[in-house]
Amino acid sequence: QACALPILEVDLDAVIPDTVARRGGSTLVIDVAAEQVGAIDIGPYMAQRETSSFQQADLDSCRTPKTTGSCNGVRQFLQMFPSGEHSGEARKVLDAAKPKLTQLEDEERWSRLDLNDCTQKNYETPNEIIAACVPLTRYAEDFPQGRHADEVRKALTAGEARAQRLADQLGREQREAEAKEAEANRRQCIARCRMGCSTWSVRDNASCFAGCVEAQCSGE
Repeated sequence: QACALPILEVDLDAVIPDTVARRGGSTLVIDVAAEQVGAIDIGPYMAQRETSSFQQADLDSCRTPKTTGSCNGVRQFLQMFPSGEHSGEARKVLDAAKPKLTQLEDEERWSRLDLNDCTQKNYETPNEIIAACVPLTRYAEDFPQGRHADEVRKALTAGEARAQRLADQLGREQREAEAKEAEANRRQCIARCRMGCSTWSVRDNASCFAGCVEAQCSGE
């Protein structure tokens, strides 16, 4: 009695990664114990898989996009099948939708901006102002011709000016504080010289005082 040959059952959807589709592979090699024992032509399966993915890509939503995600299905299809039978049609639909998608993304990004964070909100350091203006900078870079580009650039200019004014103010305050501290230290030094010369056994108290101040209180 002849022995029945073992049957290998494989779920192709589970074992064939998306990278195979992107490379356009049409052969599945079967290895057993690191040795090739066979190969399967998966061309028909990949064609069926592409057709199924194309049907699920929702080209109609992409043709008349209403949100920034309306063409996500088409984008995913092109990522998986960049050179497939239907890729040309999918790419054509996506290209035609790009102007509208750009407008939608422009409005979506604009809706998330808060210009007051950059132009009016109080901060303690210039770096905090600069950080608050970063979303505006990114919008201006991504949408230089956007509907709100001029308004955003004006806000950025105002924010940069605020950061500079705060930096100047903090610099002045720091210099003033250092000057006050130096003056206080000098006065304390002079007082020590006066007290020392008055208690030391010196003949010329004035010369002692002047020499002490020059030597110890010059601030150098």
